[in-house]
Amino acid sequence: MAHIAVVTHEYDRFQTPWRLLRRRDSPYMLFDILAELERRGHRVRRLCGLSQPPDADLAILHVDATIVPQAYVDYAACFPFCLNLAVSDIPSAASARRCCATVTAGAAR
Repeated sequence: MAHIAVVTHEYDRFQTPWRLLRRRDSPYMLFDILAELERRGHRVRRLCGLSQPPDADLAILHVDATIVPQAYVDYAACFPFCLNLAVSDIPSAASARRCCATVTAGAAR
């Protein structure tokens, strides 16, 4: 089975501590998806910060920031495959420019 690493910023709160009835919780849908992947036999590990070696089959860049620091993008790029690597700059203006460029390029064909 696959070894999946979730790359988070060192100050992100990806999940809450243990709660009543020993259940962990998170405001992110990704948390539930990862729990299902673990149930199916995949190994999931959270990499908090940049200090651990990139030794997973797949990484998911999950930094809770409008603009992901370049150091995190570079770190995530070291994995064989990484989800969300191209989504490191999501302010409204930058997203609008990308969207307009895509529409314009499609119309030029």
